[in-house]
Amino acid sequence: MTSGDWMARYPDLAGKVALVTGDHPGVVAIAATLAANGSPLGVITSDRATVDAALVAAESTNAMGVVSAPGDPATWERVVPHAEQRLGPLDIVIAVDSPAQRQAVISATLPDMAARRRGVVIEVGTEVGSVVTHDGVRRRFVQIDGDSTAADVAAAVALCASDVLVAPEVTIRLVP
Repeated sequence: MTSGDWMARYPDLAGKVALVTGDHPGVVAIAATLAANGSPLGVITSDRATVDAALVAAESTNAMGVVSAPGDPATWERVVPHAEQRLGPLDIVIAVDSPAQRQAVISATLPDMAARRRGVVIEVGTEVGSVVTHDGVRRRFVQIDGDSTAADVAAAVALCASDVLVAPEVTIRLVP
């Protein structure tokens, strides 16, 4: 994010562990926004440059990056235990990708969140996915189009991750 970009502030995000995944340019802005709000952060994407850019943008020592395919279930067998050991239990999972890849991420992370009966799952993409959540786990969907800016996507994700929206399911559509 550039210094001219407006960034929402959500004090309730401080200390909530967030995992941002996907092969989308918005991952960098999302990581920066969550880190600026005090969230310990994990970034998982198959592109080394995106991981590096997200960690630099996060400007946080309480962040980790992994270069691995987010849609591959084998990734999550390794990453979830490592992320939770290093950062703590996951409170927020953001999947920015195709519905199939988002489903792989959520299928791997939702059981632990459901067992704790807390957390929020945020899908970002062009079409709504079909995730079934559990008591205590909120589901959010940020629907984007080709003209959605990374800063707009990041702001919508931060709103969805915060405790401002209390309904179990919410869809936000970013339109030009």
